[in-house]
Amino acid sequence: MAASVRQEIDHELQLQELRQSLMEEKRKVELLSTTDRLDKEEGRASNSASYEADRDDILSEEKDGESEKAEPGTDGRY
Repeated sequence: MAASVRQEIDHELQLQELRQSLMEEKRKVELLSTTDRLDKEEGRASNSASYEADRDDILSEEKDGESEKAEPGTDGRY
């Protein structure tokens, strides 16, 4: 019985980690989409330096395994 309870707890923790990971990925996609949309609205090409810099920053966070959350007003991206 204790093993069953432990398995259920482990399963719930895995689900929680997956949800958090999914939310982080969703945030990255939203940031990339917003940057792309703003660039298009302002008539800039998608391969502009600011777009590439933002994109590289977001992707490097993923590669580095960082899980820092961007907060409005803290880094100028919101």
